[in-house]
Amino acid sequence: MKRVREVHKSSSNTSSMVAIRNDGTNYEAHLGAARIYNKMKQPERAADLAKKASDIKSTGEASWEYAQALIALNRAEEAKPALEKLLESPNMSILLYFAIRTTVPWQP
Repeated sequence: MKRVREVHKSSSNTSSMVAIRNDGTNYEAHLGAARIYNKMKQPERAADLAKKASDIKSTGEASWEYAQALIALNRAEEAKPALEKLLESPNMSILLYFAIRTTVPWQP
């Protein structure tokens, strides 16, 4: 099952990178690639892509991916503006729910 997830991530990432090459202003491709790089524990690349996504379209989702990457790089101070942007998002409660679910292990 782990191998299936790795292949899926690789396929999704390839699709995102092709979309970025074809259209450097594709918000969804930049955000999708940033998510994948964050999940693959490659925060340097994730931060670059999330920043570009945020520059294209300022959203809470892009801010969250950017903040996660910066925190993983021990650059928490730089993450503050992105986290503040997240708080301004109209979907903040949904974003925070997913943020907590993806970063805090659930314990019964």
